Amino acid sequence: LHLAALFKVRMRLGHFDPVGPLQDFPITDVCSKYALDLSNDGAAQSSALLKNVNGALPLDARAVKSVAVIGPNANLSQATVSYYGPKVPCGGNFWTMADAVTQHSEATATVSLGVPTVLSNDTSGIAAAVALAKTVDEVILAVGTDLTWAHEEHDAETIVFTEAQLSLIAQVAAAAKKPVIVVTYTATPLDISALMANPKIGA
Repeated sequence: LHLAALFKVRMRLGHFDPVGPLQDFPITDVCSKYALDLSNDGAAQSSALLKNVNGALPLDARAVKSVAVIGPNANLSQATVSYYGPKVPCGGNFWTMADAVTQHSEATATVSLGVPTVLSNDTSGIAAAVALAKTVDEVILAVGTDLTWAHEEHDAETIVFTEAQLSLIAQVAAAAKKPVIVVTYTATPLDISALMANPKIGA
């Protein structure tokens, strides 16, 4: 019964002969202002603010002059953009967290990975990330998972951050001038209890 219902929906969507309208719309429709506004609104509404101590967010776009974006997902963009969509995004822009900072404030944004990838155990870059964190007005940690962690036909093997990411988060948060902001990119569950309990993580 479930399979029959599934295929009825797929037939209504035009997944079989003849080709349906959802398989035949041009990229100009995907990149229209309406579609872009809709996708941006979806991303905004699907984000969850789980912690905000003493008004850590929102940042004052005019007062903040320097931001460090630190973590293995600091440049996450191109690696995931074509997973459920075209290989080249609308406008050819592979936006990152640093781009978001500079587009919505007067601050300069400096990137340091700290840990090369979400699954890496290489901690040799943490010292440089910690040094950077000491010099800026605000620190945003971009951590979590990516498609090497889990994707279609490859389930996540754990809900725990790697030791390298946990070490990066703890050391950078301890070194920063004020409580840091952690942005967790993930499509799988992650245990963030240590982050929630850390007083040096503001949001």
